[in-house]
Amino acid sequence: MVSAQVVDFQTVHRRDYMLSLDSQLTMDKPPIIIGGCPRSGTTLLRTMLGSHPNICAGPELAMTMQASEAAINTWNRIGERAKTAYGLEDGDFARAYGKSVEHILEIIRQKKGKPRIADKMPQSVQHFPTLCWMLPDSPLIHIIRDGRDVACSIYNYEVEMKDDNGNIMEFAKDPVVGCNYWKWITGRGMILRDHPCSDRYYEIFYENLVRDPEKEMRKLLKFINEPWSDQVLDYFKTEQNVPEYTHKNVLNPPSTKSIGKWKKQLSKKQKKRIREKCDDALTHLGYSETALKK
Repeated sequence: MVSAQVVDFQTVHRRDYMLSLDSQLTMDKPPIIIGGCPRSGTTLLRTMLGSHPNICAGPELAMTMQASEAAINTWNRIGERAKTAYGLEDGDFARAYGKSVEHILEIIRQKKGKPRIADKMPQSVQHFPTLCWMLPDSPLIHIIRDGRDVACSIYNYEVEMKDDNGNIMEFAKDPVVGCNYWKWITGRGMILRDHPCSDRYYEIFYENLVRDPEKEMRKLLKFINEPWSDQVLDYFKTEQNVPEYTHKNVLNPPSTKSIGKWKKQLSKKQKKRIREKCDDALTHLGYSETALKK
């Protein structure tokens, strides 16, 4: 009895196509991975990077997140057998899945015609501790924003955030739950602060980026070993390949108008509950009552 529908790949049946891919795919520069809690400015950051003459970026493919989850799930399922019977380690699985990510990203890069590619998926940040082994040369860029503004933005987002079953995510229903989600997923990325891969981990704060975009982008480009280009500041002057519902956010220069919106949008009760649950993370990241990163 067949328990699930099996769908075979089609193009792979063309052996000439597969062989031509293998001979052409040579990645000269490691891909740049961008992550952060949803509604933290990941689209703004990848749009700015994608405006650089050397970097193509977007729209979201979720390849890195899906591959990292597959690597983790596969190891959890057969890891003990692989270790006992074949002497394999979790890093062997991580790198194998990482090569598949590099393969796909290199195909995209060649189609885009730029020397380097950046891949952005907000939730990829939760898998940075795995992605750093999957992609051992890639810089991992974590954009961080005040969790209270993030929670309000998620709650008021015009597109509902749903799980794989079509249900609205719990963190999108309540700003308090949303801020607690921000605390968790931001903490996942911050594991790399004190980690063997810390030299490839970079944090950029949304508030700093919109207040002084040139300063922040100069530092970031230096970290990823790319030359300065004024085009990263002029991203809004060119057509951007982003979903329609977020397009409006990258049609204008960076703005500080979204900083501190939580002060008016959260009730006194919500503010109190958020302080109880998230004050440690907010304080640790330097967010004061003015919601400005110092």
